Amino acid sequence: MTLDVCVIGDTFFDIVIKMTNSYIAGGSYTPEMKFSAGGLANVAVWAARNGAETAFCGYVGRDALGKAYEEDIHNEKVEPYILVAKNERTGLCVSLSSGAERTMFVRRGANDSLSIDEIMKRIPDAKFYYFAGYSFGNRETGKKVKEIIRTLHEKNARIIFNIGASNLVSENESDFVDIAHMSDILIMNEDEAMSFAKKENLSEVIDELKSINVKFIITRGEKGSVSFDGKNEYAIEVKRVENVIDTTGAGDAFAGGFLAGISKGIEFKDAIALGHETAAKAIERMGAR
Repeated sequence: MTLDVCVIGDTFFDIVIKMTNSYIAGGSYTPEMKFSAGGLANVAVWAARNGAETAFCGYVGRDALGKAYEEDIHNEKVEPYILVAKNERTGLCVSLSSGAERTMFVRRGANDSLSIDEIMKRIPDAKFYYFAGYSFGNRETGKKVKEIIRTLHEKNARIIFNIGASNLVSENESDFVDIAHMSDILIMNEDEAMSFAKKENLSEVIDELKSINVKFIITRGEKGSVSFDGKNEYAIEVKRVENVIDTTGAGDAFAGGFLAGISKGIEFKDAIALGHETAAKAIERMGAR
């Protein structure tokens, strides 16, 4: 059976803490918190919620969080292709959210036990494989992810790569350029796009990205997105979300919605619109999903 989407990458158990301005150092508080399986599994969950047959492949530790992680995504109708790292704990991400802004603290843990051979033996057949640049938070792990992408590309698999963060572009420039040339679709926000293209003007960024012969989406927050499907360029506007609770999972929700749409065969620009609709749902609630 060929699935619609297989997401491959970092696993983090998320702890999202809602912050207010009333907290002071040395105090004791009971803020609103949310716990869930996170990392790239958030993309897989949002794709599944939008009707895609979805799998997630990544590493957890041999611990209670690892078991909870697998159970959580299975309950979300995501097929868990989970690998267990014997000597590392499950990755952990603590996110301090103040609504429109958030700060994250990460322990990579089991994510850096990644084995190319283990992943290639484990992953299922899928219409699209999704990766993100966050794996380059550890350079050695990022290099292994690049080789997995290369192996899939040589098998004519369709790759969607999300750049992830602008600082990762500057730190891993040649690797990201190589991955871009192996990808069918790139997803990035405006800052990441400017860093990747080494341009400060959006129109120049678009021209530079077109020159590498890849489809791309540049998300722009409240301004929507600009994109290119290989032939046509689109500027998609979005409705303003009045009740923004937490922006933690907006990017993952967008990617999940887009993946669901494109894997089901809907038009490129309509899949992007579904991504925006999904992101709007995500930011109206606490946590990444």
